[in-house]
Amino acid sequence: MDNPDNFLFIKAMIDDGEVAKIGASAFTTYCVIKSHTNFATGVAFPSIETISKKSGISERQVRRDLLTLEENGLLTKEKQWKKNVYTLREKILITDETGKPAGQATWDYLPDAVRGAVADLKNVLMTGQFADAKIVMIENLQVNVIKAEAGSTVNANSGISPVRKPGKTTV
Repeated sequence: MDNPDNFLFIKAMIDDGEVAKIGASAFTTYCVIKSHTNFATGVAFPSIETISKKSGISERQVRRDLLTLEENGLLTKEKQWKKNVYTLREKILITDETGKPAGQATWDYLPDAVRGAVADLKNVLMTGQFADAKIVMIENLQVNVIKAEAGSTVNANSGISPVRKPGKTTV
């Protein structure tokens, strides 16, 4: 995994309970697919046999893991010719100022775009200044807010330092 930002998302998956929810086998399958992802396009197409060999998991279990990952919104799969083409999804738990879950953000894993977007987001969250931020087109970003009361601050819990400035809302 060439992108050091991968660690933030894997840590978030562990800290947010996603790994416990999907299980160690599905997490391993996720990591093997992630290691095969094209840095520019965000797609991966390792065969089930390749995933099995690289993970030490049987082909039958890999198939079950793929279903688990799809059911939990961590992977989309489509057939292109005779190959499965995978797109991984990243998730970050969003918490309020007290640390209680307030929602979740998910998006397609595009490694080439992630590094710059994370740096810009961190800068905006730390400074509150949007003037120097680049416009980033994010497709398929889904944010689910569980409960937010008027005046509450929502912070992304992904290794990005939380910003708690009175009167400002952050995501």
